Amino acid sequence: MSMFYGTCLDEYCQYRLIFPAAFTSVVCRGCGQTHNVTNLTDKKPLENLETKIQSLLTSLKVETQTPKRGPETVKVLGVSNYHHKLLSHLLTTYGMDKKTGKARPLQELIRRPTLDCSVFGDRCFSIESKHLHISGYGRDQSGSATYLADTLDLLKPYNENKETLVPLHVDGDGHCLVHAISRALVGREMFWHPLRVDLQIHFKEHLDTYKELLGDFINGSEWPCIIAECDPDFVPPDGIVGLRPIHVFGLANVLRRPILLLDSVAGMNTSADYAAVFLPGLFPPDKCRNKAGKLNPPLCLAWSSPARNHYIPLVPIKEQPLPQFPKHLLPKVWGLPQTVLEQYLEFNDNNCLVIGGENCIQASYMLRLTCAMDELFHSKYGAPAQLVTDMYIYQYAKKTGVKMMSVVEATSAALQDRRLQRCLVCGAINILPLSDDWLRPRGFLYALAKKQYGFLQEDRKYPFMAYGVTCTYNAKKDMLVVDSALSMDSCMFCSGKLRMIHHDGTVAYENGDVTCEPVKNPLNPCPCGFKHWWKGVAYDNPPLEIPVMLEWNGVAVADIVPWFQYESERHLNSNAYQSASFLLQKHFPGEFGSERLHQSIVQQILERVKELPPPPVVESPQMMEQDPPSEKEEACGGASPTPSRSSSATPHLPAALSCANTSKHSEAASACSSRCVKKTSCVTPDAQQPGASRTSGNSGYQKMSPGMLMLSATPVSPNPEAMDRFLQMMKRKTPSPSPSDSPSPSTSKQ
Repeated sequence: MSMFYGTCLDEYCQYRLIFPAAFTSVVCRGCGQTHNVTNLTDKKPLENLETKIQSLLTSLKVETQTPKRGPETVKVLGVSNYHHKLLSHLLTTYGMDKKTGKARPLQELIRRPTLDCSVFGDRCFSIESKHLHISGYGRDQSGSATYLADTLDLLKPYNENKETLVPLHVDGDGHCLVHAISRALVGREMFWHPLRVDLQIHFKEHLDTYKELLGDFINGSEWPCIIAECDPDFVPPDGIVGLRPIHVFGLANVLRRPILLLDSVAGMNTSADYAAVFLPGLFPPDKCRNKAGKLNPPLCLAWSSPARNHYIPLVPIKEQPLPQFPKHLLPKVWGLPQTVLEQYLEFNDNNCLVIGGENCIQASYMLRLTCAMDELFHSKYGAPAQLVTDMYIYQYAKKTGVKMMSVVEATSAALQDRRLQRCLVCGAINILPLSDDWLRPRGFLYALAKKQYGFLQEDRKYPFMAYGVTCTYNAKKDMLVVDSALSMDSCMFCSGKLRMIHHDGTVAYENGDVTCEPVKNPLNPCPCGFKHWWKGVAYDNPPLEIPVMLEWNGVAVADIVPWFQYESERHLNSNAYQSASFLLQKHFPGEFGSERLHQSIVQQILERVKELPPPPVVESPQMMEQDPPSEKEEACGGASPTPSRSSSATPHLPAALSCANTSKHSEAASACSSRCVKKTSCVTPDAQQPGASRTSGNSGYQKMSPGMLMLSATPVSPNPEAMDRFLQMMKRKTPSPSPSDSPSPSTSKQ
């Protein structure tokens, strides 16, 4: 079967996609977006047969057994609707300090306890055409395309017969009105909570004015219910959560800007208030202008279906001119005389109203604001918002009626008890099959530990083999904490490997694990496309294990040097001199006169490394502008050119797939396939050149070649003077213990 690979088009995802040639679209497992394969800019064939089989089998298992992302959990620019809704309540009382980028109470920033939503009076969102197809972010899929088709067709003659106003998706969770307003303002649903709270405050402060203005339409006894419905946590007796036209009118006054509510052509021609123009009539027109003195532009909403139970926003397309709405197509003004229409709406020479504007909040600012609220969320609830979102996807998405705070509390409790694990294959969240009550006083495991061990000691390990867990005792919280678990050694969805999740939401990777961080290095010979974990650092490639032999005063010690090469970050490339110094300090610390042994170790490493193939040649403007590596860089491990984002030299597989060797010469790539690194044959320099003496100074210099370029198979001329300087420097830095304190190598190593 012919297969291809490419990269997710979302600039904050960059997940590696693998798909059969027959597929016309592919779903990214990193963000949940669906991409047309013809739009992938780096689509290339996957040649290796083993990789094809592995990727196909693993993809089938993941696709059929793991939960799918719904519209509210699809990520765009790294954040989903559910994530933003988790943070929304924080934005009611917190803002971002522009100087520090940290969250601060609004009372300190603006001397007001809650957010004044009138600051969004002239803000408008325009969607990019490339995002229109994204589920949960782009076009609405609830039926509005058909229901509103005739209404939107009426606007085309006034907009060069182009589609300039599109209905967008909002989640139908009972807050669709404020979701639609928030999306029309900033493109995200993250301000739904501040809008509801500000609307409730606004109604309470201006209740007498509303009663006097709308006394003929709304009975005075209804106002307590109207105000209560504004509460973000309001649950009506009949179970139906929704806001009425009076709330749309209130939001127009909160924002100090008009709101158009559209319907189908039939609905707009009826006498009912299905469609209307809501004006901020409680405030004079002078209070409804921006800093430039212009009237705040209107927002546009619509019903999505004949049921008229779901609001959606209509927004401009960024690449198109701003939409023009003719005056004669406007519905009637709601709650106010028709004569005040032109006091709050400004019409152009064509007697048309312009929808939207140029004052858009940049996506970069929204991401900074999200990061600030993420940090605050983590500190308040003890769990990252992204982890709570993942918990919802894999543990709660199929359940109905689950409140967000219930998911937050469950995630925080499981995280503090160290019962959360993430799968290395599908990325799913797994929960250890233990109740958190078991770990607390009077809980089952807690009581069992007290019974078996008596007084519990801080950080001592208490194994419960019958339940597959080992716990430690936290004296401060007076509870047990899961240290390791044997009962779940494989994912409940795909049977992949599991790793514990730290309190900050990061994964407790082990050496050799493939992470979920994509590699953007075109010189990367490993085909998996994701970084590899080794001793706390994420590398582009798995290490090549080089065996070396250390012989000193009759003692022979064998050891392994993990070697990293072709790394995009130059400081991560291995250094033969540093590796040799580390081995000397490890096995023969403080030995006098070990320069020759150091020289031998460096020689052994260089003899193995020079046999590796050179990196792929990838030419890009960024690489052409780089300075050539210095002599020191060449001698001590070489330099890797910084890759171009658009370049790709080798196929990359998702982290869920086993890496496979695409070249018989790439030992690093084949090492990744089995999650462990391969060793080169342990051949000493003497065995390679029987006639050479290990104690011969000249022969040692010739073999080490300090001027050799580590990333090339072509040696350069030796540099004896540089080597002499290096040995003198090592001699000065190596401490020489007194004879009485010096251990005998022959006795200390035997």
